[in-house]
Order: sequence, then C-alpha cells, then structure tokens
Amino acid sequence: MNFFLFLMSLFLRRFVLAERLQRLEEKKKLYKTIRDNDKIYHFQLERLNQQWKKAYVEIPFYKEWKEKHRLPDYISSIGDLKSFPPLTKDVIYKNQDFIQKGLINYYLTSTGGTSGVTTHFPTSKYDAVETYSNAYLGRSWWGIEPL
Repeated sequence: MNFFLFLMSLFLRRFVLAERLQRLEEKKKLYKTIRDNDKIYHFQLERLNQQWKKAYVEIPFYKEWKEKHRLPDYISSIGDLKSFPPLTKDVIYKNQDFIQKGLINYYLTSTGGTSGVTTHFPTSKYDAVETYSNAYLGRSWWGIEPL
C-alpha cells in the first residue's frame, strides 16, 4: 500500500499539482529575499496596483465603480484606500450580471449562503493556483508541506 501512495503522490506532484507547487516555491524564495519592511510595503503596494488596474481595465463594473466614486488610477499608499467606498456583498449581489459580463477564462464560484443569500463571483485557474500556494506558504512556516 505504501508503494501505491508513493506512486500516487509522485503522479500528483508531477502532473496535477506541478504549477501550484512551482508557484509555492517561487513564493518561498520571495519571502527569503525580501526582508526589509519598506521593501515589503512597496512590493505589496505594487501588487495591489497591478490587481486594481486589472480590475478596472478588464471588468466594466469596476471601471464604472472607479468613475462613479472618483477613485484613482494608482494607489500611492495604503492610506489612499480610505477614499474607497465599501464594496459590500449586497452591492456585489445586485451587480453580479454586470460584474460577470464579458469575462474570459473565468468560471463562477459561490459563497456558502450562510448570510441567507448565495452570491456568485468569478474566479480563474490563476486564482486557484494563488490560493493553494498562499495556503501552503503559511502552512510551511509550521512545517506542513503539501503531499
């Protein structure tokens, strides 16, 4: 039985989880190279701006949200987020069709509906890889490794 588990683990690592495990290793290396708080802050701010730009360029809802609330193209500091209005589950629920309009390479996932309303939102293969690698990055700090 142990040999079977070994083969299954090998198969999963080489084929099914290869992209996720590679991303996890990239994140581990990144955490080892960026130690200075100022560099961490600027790295995170740059990533936030990449996501923000992607949202308002690719998703019409966020473009309209940005214009309606006169939000900046670029976030200069975390303090800028104070000018952003809350994006509540209710707003997302009421605008689901608009948010999902025109998305390419995305699929829908849902909340559990514990608040009484099931909300659907887009996600992608990239999101799944990032979620997996982030989860195992944190777990790795406690000695827990995938497979």
